Amino acid sequence: MADKPTTSIEKENRLVNIITNITVEPAIFLHFVGLLMANVMDQSLIVHKVCIHRMNLSEEACRNLTDNETEQEEAQKYAANFMMFKTIMDTLPSIFWGLFIGSWSDKFGRKFLLTVPNIGAGVAMLLLALTAYKTEWDENYLLLSSTSFALTGSMLVMDTGVMSYIADITTPEKRTLRYGIVASALLCGAPVGTILGGQLFKFFNKTYEPVFLFGAGILFLNALYTFTTFIKKRKNNDRKHLFILLLTVGVSFMPTYAKNNLRFMYTRLKFDWDEVVISNYSTIELVFNFLAKNNLTFMYTRLKFDWDEVVIPNYSTIELVFNFLGLMLVLPLLKKLFKWQDITIGVVSAIAKIISEVFIGVSVKGWMLFAASPLYLIAGLTSVIIRTMISKIVTSSEQGKISSVLNVCEAIAPIIGSIILNQIYNATVGTDFKGAIYMVTASLSAFPILVLIYIS
Repeated sequence: MADKPTTSIEKENRLVNIITNITVEPAIFLHFVGLLMANVMDQSLIVHKVCIHRMNLSEEACRNLTDNETEQEEAQKYAANFMMFKTIMDTLPSIFWGLFIGSWSDKFGRKFLLTVPNIGAGVAMLLLALTAYKTEWDENYLLLSSTSFALTGSMLVMDTGVMSYIADITTPEKRTLRYGIVASALLCGAPVGTILGGQLFKFFNKTYEPVFLFGAGILFLNALYTFTTFIKKRKNNDRKHLFILLLTVGVSFMPTYAKNNLRFMYTRLKFDWDEVVISNYSTIELVFNFLAKNNLTFMYTRLKFDWDEVVIPNYSTIELVFNFLGLMLVLPLLKKLFKWQDITIGVVSAIAKIISEVFIGVSVKGWMLFAASPLYLIAGLTSVIIRTMISKIVTSSEQGKISSVLNVCEAIAPIIGSIILNQIYNATVGTDFKGAIYMVTASLSAFPILVLIYIS
């Protein structure tokens, strides 16, 4: 009887501890709700603008482009090339941020990294809404949104902040599961945003502006949340931090922080070759797959299966739900019950990813893509495992640096991936093998198996 109050208090303390530790998860959830609302609509708007201004077709013909396969193939070739250029515009400046932002945040905190990308993404959504509203503007005006993403670092800065913050507050033993929870928050936000964007597009009679405006509102709300929640534990005040960052970007401090990151990369390259291989390859492989899914799946499924802006978000949502279930249920089960090592999980996950990519590429009916979705219970674990392995390589004082190194790779990968995948898609879009890009991503997914086996 005497033990019951203690047990009750312990349970309450555990619950309070869990709740109080939920900090960065809502931020990543809201960020991806806002971003993914516009993901499919952005691509759809590009195709629509190309159809009207490059092919000189009527508004009605462009809204029913799926009725004419020849014209749709031509429009998609234009759109794929433009998406390649837009991806470069979105990501190339991120390399500049990656040279110093991680090292800077090791000293001054993660708050800036979690707030500013939301503001930049929100402004980008407003610019997308304006471009959609101005029907006389061609697709090139969509690059205005790229400017906002570039100036604020976009996902590179946000990702560096999130992963570095988690590394700050967790032990290496608990980091795998905590990264899994963060990834689950992302995977909760992504389907919510995707579905919400599709339904808003349908509700407002297939108009783009409400989707972008709603996404902007969510991102600005998230900026307010991160600004008021993540209080720095350093003695310096925010204005001084901002001033130092501006000096860093301008002239003086950037070489110092960039030098720290470059020295870190050199040291790891010289003494820890295995770890560098994991870091650099894994990011490139994962972002290649991300590009195939997000930049080209819209056009691939629209052309091959006649999917529209409502069906595509539904498919993406189901895929993301299985990713979420894999992180929340399968990963803890493999770690806690079966005692699998990170490398084992990584290899099995990579195999599942290969199967899923091949399945998508050879599918002849749309329902087959839905049938392959359960593979992401396992295939979606790769990124979490790799992130965890990388974070365990370095000390707590180097977490920002390793995140920067990792994210510089992620900034370079879309540039390479856009060029390769878009050219492959354009070369095969008029053939019977339109899914060739998925054979490429499947091949890339095979390489981490060899790397992980070598490391083990």
